[in-house]
Amino acid sequence: MRGLLPPWRDAGPFASGRGVAGASRGTRWGVGPWPIKEEVAMDSVREIMTGNPTTVDGRESVTSVARTMRDDGVDVVLVVEGGALRGLVSDHDLVVHALAEAADAEKLTVAEVVRGGLVTVDIDDGLDNVARLMEENSVRQVAVIESGTPVGVVNASDPRLQGRSGRIDSPTPEHARKSRGDS
Repeated sequence: MRGLLPPWRDAGPFASGRGVAGASRGTRWGVGPWPIKEEVAMDSVREIMTGNPTTVDGRESVTSVARTMRDDGVDVVLVVEGGALRGLVSDHDLVVHALAEAADAEKLTVAEVVRGGLVTVDIDDGLDNVARLMEENSVRQVAVIESGTPVGVVNASDPRLQGRSGRIDSPTPEHARKSRGDS
C-alpha cells in the first residue's frame, strides 16, 4: 500500500514492522525512518527482583521476624538499623541460628543473625553480573539498591538466573552441600 498514504503517514521501508538489520534491542521504529530510542536495559535486575521488600528493625527478636515473614509470605527480609541497610536474613538463617543453636528465640535479635558481608546490586545491573556476585560471595539472595535505597531482593532460584553461573544452577548452596557431606 505504499504510496497510497499521505507522505507524513507513510512508514516507508519500515512499514513491515520487522525493523532494520543491526538495530539494537530496545529500539522501536515509529512512523518514518527515524528510530525511537527507548532506554530499556534488557536482562536487568529490575525485571526479576521482588519489589517492596519486607524490612525489619535489627532490634526485633527472631520470633517476631519469623512471624512477619510468615504473615507477609516472604522467605527473606532486609534488616535496617538507624535508617541504614545492615543486611538480610532468610528463613534458613532463622532456623540455623535460632533453633539449631538452641538459643532463646525471644531474646535473640535479628541483628545477631544477620549474615556478614551484605551483597547488594544496583537495580539496573545485568543478570550476568548478579549471578557472578552470588557465586563469588556464596549467597542465594542479594539486596537491590536504587539511589542508595533498598528497593528489592533477587533470589538465586529465579529461573532467569539459571545457566548464568556455575553454582546458581545447583539446587543447594555450596555450604549446605558440604555440611551434608555431598560432593
